[in-house]
Amino acid sequence: MEYLFMLDLSSQEMLLSDLAEVAVLFECCGHKPDEPAHDFYLNHALTFVYSLHILLPVFGAEENASILIRSVWLLMILSYVTQQRPLLQGYIVEDLTIPTSTTWQHICSEVTSGEALHGKFLDPHFLRAVRNLKELGKRNTHQENFYRKAAVKLKME
Repeated sequence: MEYLFMLDLSSQEMLLSDLAEVAVLFECCGHKPDEPAHDFYLNHALTFVYSLHILLPVFGAEENASILIRSVWLLMILSYVTQQRPLLQGYIVEDLTIPTSTTWQHICSEVTSGEALHGKFLDPHFLRAVRNLKELGKRNTHQENFYRKAAVKLKME
């Protein structure tokens, strides 16, 4: 439980950005290179973090916000530990080269186009992960390219 209280809540915006980055690492970088493995539980970290952006303005009070953020942090820790602490290799996403012309509209249209509608493209968890990456990228504009790379990575796997 000490990890739960080690979380620095002094800068909520920075914390949400950091949690989003960890969620992307959970989703895209918790496997061996060239051996992609979708993890149902680690996938939900993206949804947890995105939901914070939606729920925090509703909760308002700082005490309620800290409880909500710590709860998401706890769920992320539990997901990570129960999945046997996979090695998160950030270079898997960071080293991915995508054309500068790659837009969210392009990524989303490829994911939802008629030609791609098979296998993982029909999985609502996959579609939600791509949408969450898009929304988190819009909120964290300084790292939007990182989120686009992660979405392309998911699509390619």
